Amino acid sequence: MLTRSTKALGWSGIYLTNKSGDVYNSFAQIISKSHSLTWPYIYGSSEELRKFLCDNELKLLIAEPLKQDLQAISQVFCKSDNSIFTRAEELEQHDDIIKTPLIFWNGNTSDSSELKLPSRIALLLSRELKSGRRNNETSISIENEMRVGINAPFIDVSSAGSIIMWELNRITASSKNL
Repeated sequence: MLTRSTKALGWSGIYLTNKSGDVYNSFAQIISKSHSLTWPYIYGSSEELRKFLCDNELKLLIAEPLKQDLQAISQVFCKSDNSIFTRAEELEQHDDIIKTPLIFWNGNTSDSSELKLPSRIALLLSRELKSGRRNNETSISIENEMRVGINAPFIDVSSAGSIIMWELNRITASSKNL
């Protein structure tokens, strides 16, 4: 599902670590109804991922379940400067805001002050990254990376990823239409 969502939503591709997914599995072939299957994907190691991000000037955005202290926060996105802030702040100074169900925060803290959405995003989704913990195979440093989550506690990884990609498309497209 996530592979098809990536292509349907116009994202550039998928980076799969440790052969973590078969993009041409029997289910994908059945769903395609024998149409041509072309998925933009790359297989690589988690060590190679950091180099890939640097080479392509991508900023890592990690999808994680929301922490308890973030579940009541509402945020807005400012189209003119890509700022993200809580609705409790003074909104009078911004007339170009978009409400978003996504919650952004910095690293392993709940700090959401002075966040800006990067212009080139690599969204990291993983079953192994629950509650900020990494599995032993993942050597990429993720502690201080920007996080994103949605307040939907019982959603699977591919559905959450599809929702987050769609919402990121929506808010970034609106900032380009200024």
